[in-house]
Amino acid sequence: MAMLIMDSFVNDVFDRILTEGSRLSQYNNGDTISSRGIQTAARLLLHGVLSKHRHKAAKRCL
Repeated sequence: MAMLIMDSFVNDVFDRILTEGSRLSQYNNGDTISSRGIQTAARLLLHGVLSKHRHKAAKRCL
């Protein structure tokens, strides 16, 4: 049950980051989501303790 909850949480976070990255890309008249857009979206959505680790983890994902 705990793994199902964590899987749902991680999928939700990735979905939110990609949605925000897509909005930023559209706002800047871009055709694709760039690495910079993903990093900016993560910075906007993840704050507090998570912000320390977000940049390092985001670079690994890209």
